[in-house]
Amino acid sequence: MAPWVVQALLRRQGRTDAELRPVTGHPLARDFTWSDWPSARAIREELARGSGDPASLEELAAACVRWQEAVQARLAEIQRRIDDEVYRLYGISDEDRALIEAELARGEETELKEEESEEGAEGPEAEAEEAGAPEGVLPAEEHIRRLVHYLAHQAVREDPDGIVPLHDCYPIGATEVERGLPDRVREKLKALFGPDALPQVEREIREALGRPLDEWLATEFFGYHVGLYRLRPVIWQIVPPSEPRRARRTSRRDGEVPFSVFVYWHRLDADTLRKIRFVYLQSALEAASREVQAAERR
Repeated sequence: MAPWVVQALLRRQGRTDAELRPVTGHPLARDFTWSDWPSARAIREELARGSGDPASLEELAAACVRWQEAVQARLAEIQRRIDDEVYRLYGISDEDRALIEAELARGEETELKEEESEEGAEGPEAEAEEAGAPEGVLPAEEHIRRLVHYLAHQAVREDPDGIVPLHDCYPIGATEVERGLPDRVREKLKALFGPDALPQVEREIREALGRPLDEWLATEFFGYHVGLYRLRPVIWQIVPPSEPRRARRTSRRDGEVPFSVFVYWHRLDADTLRKIRFVYLQSALEAASREVQAAERR
């Protein structure tokens, strides 16, 4: 399902609930329906109205925060009403209710600590807590990160052989340039926001990511993807053997990545690694050799 920012943008462009249903073949996606409750419809309609520049990522992300806060508030209200009715039906006194809820709260806290110790506290939810966001509500910057991740994920998944280079290149045997991941993400941003809005959108992405789009995809995307997918990534980043540790889950802070490809797990086959080595890596080595020769001649 599209991230919140995309849903907000498409609703402001006039898309309906029917047009925004998940389109994958997953059983949960096939069975998905938007809630027809008046309160849920009102929240979605408020998001569609919005205000300000419809192409502003900052404004769309802020609208997503308000949307999520409204949803969380409504869910909390429903939960309170359910609790009130259960306690009433069973004739539980206010004093006993306070004891029950205190015990439940302790159990939830213990369970949360166990999950954090098993999976680590490096995911987006942990970052949101550090940023001071309300519980269950992602900050605006996280909504923008999820948008970039979603578009990059789409780009890798849509590739015919599931191998996407980081940089534009001429693979061995190819007559046309193969676009790198940053350019593919830019094309998707252009399709969403329009070519005229792309410079502004890129500026806002850079502010949210804390670095240019190209650099974030090269050094941060894979670690973010691993955290978002709870250590079960479907995209793998392959870099030269000299940097195996830094390319795993920790983020590189420096420099350009000279060679890297992203591989879609569900398209792995017997030829994938051979293609990477003899088609993509060999092309990069030959290009580097030509650059060295040109520099020596100068």
